[in-house]
Amino acid sequence: MSDSKDAGDGNQVLTESERVQIEITSISTKLIQSVEEKSALEEKFSNLKKKYEVSIKKLNNLEAIEKNYNEILKQNEKLKHQIVESRKQEEEANKEVERLSSDMEELSATLFDEANEKVKAANIEAHDFKLKNAKLSSILIERDDMIDYLNNELSNLKNIIQNFELKEKQLKRRSMMMSFSSQSFTNQNFNNDSTKDDDIYNRLNRSRSESVTTINALKLQQFQQQQQEQTLQPLDTQQKSLPNSVNPSPVPDSTEPSFTAKKARQQTQHQ
Repeated sequence: MSDSKDAGDGNQVLTESERVQIEITSISTKLIQSVEEKSALEEKFSNLKKKYEVSIKKLNNLEAIEKNYNEILKQNEKLKHQIVESRKQEEEANKEVERLSSDMEELSATLFDEANEKVKAANIEAHDFKLKNAKLSSILIERDDMIDYLNNELSNLKNIIQNFELKEKQLKRRSMMMSFSSQSFTNQNFNNDSTKDDDIYNRLNRSRSESVTTINALKLQQFQQQQQEQTLQPLDTQQKSLPNSVNPSPVPDSTEPSFTAKKARQQTQHQ
């Protein structure tokens, strides 16, 4: 009995020791696990610390980025406002440009019309000057022909006067040579001839004085005409520089002498 009890106690002791051993082993295992877990936790903590530090740095960077972003947003708002203002100014500028372009077109059209009117007026004035010049030229030609005719008349009058004086001398000589018997008859004829000759002489003197007066008047008019041509000469020079926007009608050639000049020459040739 006692032996069985001792054996039973030994089994119990062994069982306790095994239990203790098992507990120690379990505790050791737990300790090792705890150490391993601690190491893992420390490593994890270290990693987390590193991540935290990195996150802090990132956060600081993000804060700086956020500040920059906010500043960029403010600048963007300012730029948007400036863009809106610039668009308004651009629209106003475009409207002003359109208005100025319209004003310029109207002004250009007005100036062009005024320039055309001035050119037309200048060309019309030049055309009138040409007509006046042609008319004055024809008048001068006619007066020159008249002067030539009157000079011929003067030469004819001089010849007639010379012939009259010669005839008068011949009549005086003839009267002295006539006999006293036929003196009454001869004197009567001579008186008749003398009266006729006196009338012719008086008419010739009057015609001569009228011719001289006419020649002097024509010379005076010719002198005045030359002065008018000298006065109007700058207008002809100005007309040459004008553009031909208006085509005046051609000036008729007035070099043909007038009817009066032709008639005077015919009378001279007839005489």
